Amino acid sequence: MEPSIRALRFLALVSVDRPHILPEFLEELNSLEFRKTGNIMPAYHRAIKRNVQEQKRQKTLLEASTICMNSK
Repeated sequence: MEPSIRALRFLALVSVDRPHILPEFLEELNSLEFRKTGNIMPAYHRAIKRNVQEQKRQKTLLEASTICMNSK
């Protein structure tokens, strides 16, 4: 499926306005679900959700490593 003009414009907007979610958004645009439906908003929302989960995971890892370093 060729990318739609709307999807390309939205991708450009995300890359400028929210570059921190760009990797997740690109993965969502490459997903089978997006390819089937072509609906960009659910892909965008999934990318945001994945980004938030990844940030929480990174924060937890940082806190755990800080605790380990402080306990030595």
